[in-house]
Amino acid sequence: MQNLFENLSDNVLFLYKGIFSYPVIVEISHHIRNDLMLDEKLREKLFAIFVELAQNVNSYSQQRTKVSIINKEVGIGVFYITEHKNYVKITTLNQVDNEQLQRLQDRVHKINLLDRKGLRNLKMSFRDEAIQDHANSGNVGLVEVALKTANPILLDTIHFQNAQYALITAQINKKTD
Repeated sequence: MQNLFENLSDNVLFLYKGIFSYPVIVEISHHIRNDLMLDEKLREKLFAIFVELAQNVNSYSQQRTKVSIINKEVGIGVFYITEHKNYVKITTLNQVDNEQLQRLQDRVHKINLLDRKGLRNLKMSFRDEAIQDHANSGNVGLVEVALKTANPILLDTIHFQNAQYALITAQINKKTD
């Protein structure tokens, strides 16, 4: 995992490792929306994508800790934004078990096969299921990411110190003139 951070180089705009509690997500969101030296529309997309991916880390990371101020267990993970000539990437990394990884691989594969209309239909079916099940989440986060980026979601796995980590990356193309 150390090589992962060494390979990021100078194009890192933002890097965070730690707890993904609601107050932390709000604070990072504020910086993404207001402080990054990027086009406003690009910052808004990054903000929306960050919130979706950060909520996944909060909810699904196998590494957890109790935050006393909110009296709740939250996920621990990593997130970073890198800028390239024609695009910006936002990546989250968190520990997952085998079952979570398989579900994530299946979901990302299904999402990446769909066009925009198919993604919208999938999003609606997830929301309908959540309403029927009286669930708090419609599980539409990764679908939202795919809709916002109009690019495939990248999913990699890293094995480090007897644990496995899911690395989810979304690429947002810069506006071309």
